[in-house]
Amino acid sequence: LKALQERLRDFDDIVCVLILIEAVRVIDYENVLMGSSADERHHLPYPEFDIMCRGWNPLMSCLLPRLPKLVGIPIQESTPESRSRARSLLHAFGKCAVLQKAADMARHGLIVGTEIENILSLRMTFAQDSDHFLDQLEEEKLEAVLNGGDEGKETPNRLSREQVDELVASLVFPFETGHGTMVGYDADPRLDAHFIELVGERTMKWRTEAGIHPGVQASGLDGADVAAVALMLISFYLKHIWFVGVGSKRLEGINYCMSLTIWKKPEDLVDSIADFTSISVERVEAALKTVLVTKDDAGYFGHEGTPFMPLLLEISDGYWLAPVSSIFRNPLQAIRMLNEHRFPSIGPSIRAPREEWMISDLCGLFQGNRYQIVDTPTRLKRNNVTITDIDAAILDKTTGELAIFQLKWQDFGSNLLRKIRSRAKNFVDQVTTWANHTEGWIEEFGEAELCRSLRVKLPKGASLTGIRLFAIGKSNARFASYGYDLVHPKLAACNWDQFVRLRYEIGPADIVFSEIHARILLEKSRILDRKPLPCSIEVGDMTVRFEDMWSTSE
Repeated sequence: LKALQERLRDFDDIVCVLILIEAVRVIDYENVLMGSSADERHHLPYPEFDIMCRGWNPLMSCLLPRLPKLVGIPIQESTPESRSRARSLLHAFGKCAVLQKAADMARHGLIVGTEIENILSLRMTFAQDSDHFLDQLEEEKLEAVLNGGDEGKETPNRLSREQVDELVASLVFPFETGHGTMVGYDADPRLDAHFIELVGERTMKWRTEAGIHPGVQASGLDGADVAAVALMLISFYLKHIWFVGVGSKRLEGINYCMSLTIWKKPEDLVDSIADFTSISVERVEAALKTVLVTKDDAGYFGHEGTPFMPLLLEISDGYWLAPVSSIFRNPLQAIRMLNEHRFPSIGPSIRAPREEWMISDLCGLFQGNRYQIVDTPTRLKRNNVTITDIDAAILDKTTGELAIFQLKWQDFGSNLLRKIRSRAKNFVDQVTTWANHTEGWIEEFGEAELCRSLRVKLPKGASLTGIRLFAIGKSNARFASYGYDLVHPKLAACNWDQFVRLRYEIGPADIVFSEIHARILLEKSRILDRKPLPCSIEVGDMTVRFEDMWSTSE
């Protein structure tokens, strides 16, 4: 890492700007290729792609402080040679990031190694555990249940693929820069409406995943405005990718990689977003300042390992780079993390609405006359001393079953293993303690007193037929891979997407809560069949071979 940093110090500041722009072009190109081409022969092998992406943050931490005071964008044609140099630099920084991650995992006992003849073979100690991967797969499993994984359902503003291609083809033209030919294009309101509609639902889901409530206002971060501006940028970028794809096929001599990565003038971007959203120019400017990465953010990229391709990057006075690869993972998660780094005091303001938000979403899954909902937290006391609390409760009046919930919204966006393990331990310890205290309180005071405390009204002469305990983590709930297994026999713990999926899969069954509870416990023991993707890294005269750091599953 020191050798790479020294190498960059030898470059002129203007060269550093050109390196940064070319690095964005490489990542943009590879992300678009991975995301749009079904032919895997054109993809980088996933370990190589991931190493390249992990090189972005440390590269940014070195280059951002070097950005000179410029007016304008230094234009240099993107060539296979310039991209190869940028890719090599990203890969070199990525090797450092992966080795640092492996060292961190070794310190925490999550990876072990054996050395034979200058080959260090590394294996994860939890290779037999699937819980870490199962939580990650729940989002796409939920989407499959809700809409078959198809986000292309017809709506009034959404065009067919053929209509989009026909419109786009009529609007593209070659844009000559004097240093390569890019795809230029004119506007059409029908396309704008189409792409906004296309990304709207996904952007709102990303906002929820990031935990940015629309009512949050802290240190310039306005939750509603940031989401609206992000939606507009994401729709612009997806539209741009489409234009470049069609234009590069219809026009002669187009530099595809150069066309993908473009720059924008702040005042033009502000005006266009304000016109579309009817948000005032001042509020749009404030929201853009929240998502814009500048040279002052170098420290964030130096300490955070999770790759963050920003929606906007200030490259010079009056010009912002617009990396389209920013839309291939949730940009709002990283925007929240970046602003918490900039202003550590805003954390409590961002977290404050989350419990009520999660309770509202939970109760929204059980509407109708069949259910009685308790949507405010309830304290269970002994001699006026709180023993534990229940975040929400739902009575199935048809069966007499009562579901009581402990809800946890922890942030697992960071790759810092120390933070992840700490939050994993906290989750397991806290929900286990909650379940024990709740069970103990019910045994001491009885079910009738529980109903009185919750203000649950049973039909006259009726009693509860069963009490089911649930702990729901917003993003993660299975942590055996990190050494913290939740073993309470009567507590069903799952993440939010898994709970919602099971709610929809089970539907209006005869006994709903018992079935959801049983399915969560059953799925906890599921083993995911994974195929390791080995990868080797050369470090001096040593070969470090990662046997199962990366894997795939059917």
